Amino acid sequence: MRKLVSPSRVVGAALIVGLSFNQCTDKSIETSNINSINESVYFNNVTELSEALTAVYAGLQRGGLYQASFQMIHGYASDEMTTTRSLEQYDRYIDGKQYLLHDYRPTGQSDANLSRSYWSDAYATIYRANYFLQKVENYKSTAADDKAVVDRMIGEAKFLRAFLYFNLATDYGAVPLRTRTNDPGALGATSQADVYKFVETELLDAKQRLWDRTKLFADAGNIGRAQKASATALLGKMYLYQKRYAEAAAQFEEIVTPKNGEFQYALMPNFGDNFLENAENNAESLFEVQFQYGLNGTTNPGYVIDDSGAQWGAGHYNPETNQFNGNLGPDGHGNFNARPSAALVAAFEKGDPRMDATVYGRNTRFVLSKVRKNGKDDPDYSPDNTFAVTFDRLKATVAQDLGTPTDLNAGYAIAKWNTPDLTKFDNDENSNLSGTGRGGINQRVIRYADILLMLAEAKLAGGKGPNGEAAKYINQVRARARSGKNVLPDVTGTFDDLVHERQVELAYEQVRRRDVIRWGLAPQLFKGFQASKHELFPYPEAEVNGNPDLKQNPKY
Repeated sequence: MRKLVSPSRVVGAALIVGLSFNQCTDKSIETSNINSINESVYFNNVTELSEALTAVYAGLQRGGLYQASFQMIHGYASDEMTTTRSLEQYDRYIDGKQYLLHDYRPTGQSDANLSRSYWSDAYATIYRANYFLQKVENYKSTAADDKAVVDRMIGEAKFLRAFLYFNLATDYGAVPLRTRTNDPGALGATSQADVYKFVETELLDAKQRLWDRTKLFADAGNIGRAQKASATALLGKMYLYQKRYAEAAAQFEEIVTPKNGEFQYALMPNFGDNFLENAENNAESLFEVQFQYGLNGTTNPGYVIDDSGAQWGAGHYNPETNQFNGNLGPDGHGNFNARPSAALVAAFEKGDPRMDATVYGRNTRFVLSKVRKNGKDDPDYSPDNTFAVTFDRLKATVAQDLGTPTDLNAGYAIAKWNTPDLTKFDNDENSNLSGTGRGGINQRVIRYADILLMLAEAKLAGGKGPNGEAAKYINQVRARARSGKNVLPDVTGTFDDLVHERQVELAYEQVRRRDVIRWGLAPQLFKGFQASKHELFPYPEAEVNGNPDLKQNPKY
């Protein structure tokens, strides 16, 4: 369902544009006929155009984007994620006392590797979009159905390019605006305001071309493509960031208003379903980056951005002691680099079930399909197929979570975006994704819950509230998380209500840093944050050195 086209064909299209279909795996995708694809005769039918477009989508899976760096750079730069240890080797460490790594570079080094990876992979993917849009200009067809599909694909490419430029302009400010593959390599930066104008124009155009969810997903082969609501949501988000509240509200209201008496989007009954592999592309999802493990014998997974591989590591369950020998999860899982912050853990209200779907802590219960003893299945050790984390070295208290970066035995672990193998897995190491540290869960980029909360913010329109309309939308999100009448009571729709709800609902979804900065709260909430500097990421050093028209952002 999540494979848009054959991966080998996508690789061919990607190589034609001069880029590798690189997913940071140890295995390369094998293609038997890659040399038979000739640019001069390619892109002559809808199938070939679709493969080229899928190569643009595949760019979002790159290591600098949703496979790893984009998540980590936003998490570390906020108050929701801390490091698990001294991370000089990962280039995400400043000093032994500071967790919030706003400079994104190791002590004594000038370049910021996370920023460089994000920047380069974003522009590599923009290049693919530009290439597709140039090639489609020459496509001619007399078939009405083909014209409709190609028009939709143009909308998809415009949305993806606008999405990447929105991210770059929001995080870096002024950025080079490349819209053709032959744009000069050394290109001066376009102001953030002008990039946003370009994004607005692209999204308005894309909205006219993209199909709504019902029509698009009627063909299972289209599941995972951008929908009309994807562009609508991103346009509303950009308006919100610009404090164009009425325009933002109008976009969000298009999504929450039923069409022909039916809602196309809704909150999933279970909050945690949004972060599992078996509930992808669901009714709450307006856009997500597709990942899949074991695709035609290869992989296109994303890194698991938790610390299960570092703090708890790889090991085997010991049912006699109800422990994992100090470990949690099958071999190799985890990216050895992150754990939840004390601030995030403390933000959850008592009884909020979203906490268990966001972080692991003491007595978190996990489900097993098998328990093995001496290499053999033995269901007697776990008759109900569950166990609880009870080992002493998991010191799950907020106070202990404030230990040093090298204290691997303190704190919680990130649950959101973990592979299913960490919550329901076969404890036979031969069937695990041994040594990968990666998983096949799609990254949900735009959720209906986010739309409701952004609409609430647009209704507040910069005010402190209380506001009845804002309360209506915030309380819809809270009601889904409610486990009893005395848990998560309704709120009155104040700005503080909104700040809290976005923090706990959208943790690890790359919104917290941007939210806090645009609200003007970063100096008081983000440790080590320097005003007039850390609002923007630094340009990669190599980019500045190689482009005389690009001046580094202030104070870097």
